[in-house]
Amino acid sequence: MQSHARGDQVLGRDLSQGVDINGLIESVCTHCIELAMQESDGSKSKAAEIVGLKNYQTLNNWMEKRSIK
Repeated sequence: MQSHARGDQVLGRDLSQGVDINGLIESVCTHCIELAMQESDGSKSKAAEIVGLKNYQTLNNWMEKRSIK
């Protein structure tokens, strides 16, 4: 399963050389929002529901912060 393999890359990461936790969080947020937008056929209300955000306005704010179209 490919999504499980990606999860292992994130969660199973070697931390011995340090990690940019903020960058990692931003990457995960961006990835999930983009997938939710695809899954919802561009519906911000549905995408917000998929990723567990309160409403489409909150999702829109997250998208603007991360320059997601």
